[in-house]
Amino acid sequence: MSSKKKSDKLMKLGRKRQGFKALFAERFIPSCAICAVICILLAIILRNVMGMICMENQNTHYDLTISAATQNMYYPGETEDKAVASQKYRNTLALQLYTSNIGSNVFKLYENNEEMLRTEKRGFAIIKDSRGDFICYSDPSSFEKAYEAAGKYIGKADPFTNEMVLTLADTIYADVDKGIFVPGKMHVERYEFSYSLAGTTSEPVGSTVEEFDITPADISGLTEYKKGQFVGGWVMGDDPANGRFAELDRIDNDQRAGGVISRSKNNSMTWQEGFTVNSWFRTNLNAPDGTMYTVTALYKGNFSGTYGNILAVICSLVFIICLVVSLIRAYRISVIYKAHYAMEDYRRDMTNTLAHDLKTPLMAISGCAEMLSENPSPEKQKHYSEMILTNVRYMDSMITNVLELSKIESITELKREDFDIKRAAQDAADKYRIMADENNVTVKISGSGTADADKLLMTQAVDNLIANAVKYASAGSTIEVSVSDNSFTVKNRYDGKNDKTADELFKPFVKGDSSRSGQNGSGLGLYIVKNICDKHGFESSLDTDKGTFTATIKWK
Repeated sequence: MSSKKKSDKLMKLGRKRQGFKALFAERFIPSCAICAVICILLAIILRNVMGMICMENQNTHYDLTISAATQNMYYPGETEDKAVASQKYRNTLALQLYTSNIGSNVFKLYENNEEMLRTEKRGFAIIKDSRGDFICYSDPSSFEKAYEAAGKYIGKADPFTNEMVLTLADTIYADVDKGIFVPGKMHVERYEFSYSLAGTTSEPVGSTVEEFDITPADISGLTEYKKGQFVGGWVMGDDPANGRFAELDRIDNDQRAGGVISRSKNNSMTWQEGFTVNSWFRTNLNAPDGTMYTVTALYKGNFSGTYGNILAVICSLVFIICLVVSLIRAYRISVIYKAHYAMEDYRRDMTNTLAHDLKTPLMAISGCAEMLSENPSPEKQKHYSEMILTNVRYMDSMITNVLELSKIESITELKREDFDIKRAAQDAADKYRIMADENNVTVKISGSGTADADKLLMTQAVDNLIANAVKYASAGSTIEVSVSDNSFTVKNRYDGKNDKTADELFKPFVKGDSSRSGQNGSGLGLYIVKNICDKHGFESSLDTDKGTFTATIKWK
């Protein structure tokens, strides 16, 4: 909606005046409603998108886990027994599943449809015995002292380096037949990882920083195994108390056909519960000796934290955009309304002032008419008649100026041409020569110049300035008119009092003397000049310093 249409609409509505705050509130409240709707839609879309991303990430994670577990498996060479190779295959697969168990992921490993491993929270180790490699487990509580020792060395302030603390075992004690072990002598190593564009490098810082022995008091029935005879991940895996293994068992049981896991295909499924994405997978793998291993996995990825952070940022941006848009709209409309209010004030003030200024001569005319009705002497009749004529001329002059001002204000397009300013000044001086002679005032014009302007309007402006100077110039003084290619100046001396500033003199119905009893003018002449200059984009100024009145028009 254009400024004019908004102003017209405001005028038709006759609404109460509104300031910027009211206009802002009027637009910000619906903007907030729109913001809420947008945020709700974005929340729904973002939830679905993040759920899909989470599902894809879980699929990728599972694929990478199985790939990493099988790509470097032990296959029998020319002299290696298939049974030995299959045992290495199984142990490597078990170790990979345990070390890949991150966060809320749980795995189960079946050997010929019999469960042999679930990644529960516990110590995990593969021990190399004379009879082969065995998988053993340890209670997590047996490593409490090891983690207490490592905790003293974790953390570094430098954001461009990352410190890693490793707790490593030097000896363990195990019963491989029962599949159990306990830690013995251990030490802490500290590594610093530095990141750069060239890649990631790591160097041990102080290497071994602490050694400790957590060998239990009773190790009867356990065999000691030293560094190099075992590999493991110590305390890893998922806490069975959280119910994820129970859920994985339920899904596995539902997917079995007659209690036997199918050898013909791999299965997977995904579903979403609120902000948790659940993914179930099953993959069948064959060892070198033909043994079938089946991996089942359950991934539970909760993205509520990331979702909340992203949504908060998006909603904040939407809110800021709505706030800025509301501020801009409120500001633009307030400018339009302010101009409209100013025009209303101007028209009201003009009407009031015009009524006031017309009331004085009307009262004089009414009084003179009453006196004439009483048949006064011929001399008084002549006096009253002249007073009536004088007041009528004054009223006519004021009404003419008001109509002229209205006409000028209604002009929307200027008819510009090269306008001879000096010629217009000379014509105006000739027009007011009789008045100037009566006041013993001389008009002196110097210089020459032209302006790209509307001839009728600029003629009016030049005429008003010279008429104003002739009317108010001190008796016997000289009015100096200067013309150039970029300015027009009228300067004259004046008598009497001037209690108005230059800005006030440019306003309608304002005279230099606050007393409005005189009839030397309507107070519209200078306002008309300013109005004409503003329409042309010219600069107009007044100076009333030290009894000299100077009016200047400048253009480029």
